[in-house]
Amino acid sequence: MNDVEGQATLNGEDLLASSAGQAAIGANQVLDTARGKVELLLTPGVFLRVGNNSELRMVSPHAPRVAFELVKGGAILEVDQSFEGVAFSVLMDGATAGITKAGLYLFGADQRSMGVLAGEAAVSQGKAHLTPKTGHGVFLLAGQRLKPQNLNMDAMQNEPFNLEQTQERVSGASECPGGPSDPGRRGRV
Repeated sequence: MNDVEGQATLNGEDLLASSAGQAAIGANQVLDTARGKVELLLTPGVFLRVGNNSELRMVSPHAPRVAFELVKGGAILEVDQSFEGVAFSVLMDGATAGITKAGLYLFGADQRSMGVLAGEAAVSQGKAHLTPKTGHGVFLLAGQRLKPQNLNMDAMQNEPFNLEQTQERVSGASECPGGPSDPGRRGRV
C-alpha cells in the first residue's frame, strides 16, 4: 500500500497512515474504506486508488495475472506502463474488464459502470464483449446488452477522487511534469 488516508480496514483490521509502505493485500483479502482512501501499487507503474465507502476483494495480487473485484464504491486504475505477459482484470457485477493498454480507468460499483479516460479495455459479461476506448464507458446492467457509451461524468456520482484534476492530468499528461511519462512521480491523483 502506497498511501492510506482516513478510515480503512484490511480483513477487518484497521489500517493507519503508517501502514503505507508496510501493509500488502493478499489473495482473497478484503479492503474496506469507510471514510478513507487507499492507494495500492499493483506492479511498478500501475496504481489502484480506492475511494471512500468502497470495498475491494483482491483475487490475485501477483503477476502474471493481477485481478480484483470491486464490490462497492469506486476506484481509479492508473496504468502508466503495460508489461508483456502481465494481465490486469477488474471484476464487477458479473462483468470482467481486461485492461489492454496503458491509461486511466474509472470503476463505479454502485453505478454499475466503468469508464476509460485514456486507454482501452476488453469488457465481457456473459456472452457479450466490447472494447471501450478513450472517452467511452460501459453500464453493466443485468439482462441488458453491453454497448459503449460516451463518458458521462455526472453519472459517476461518488467519484473516489477529484475527476476534474484527473481529466486535466490525462489531457496534458505528456506535456506536464508528473504525467504518466514522468518516471519520478508517485502517481497520486
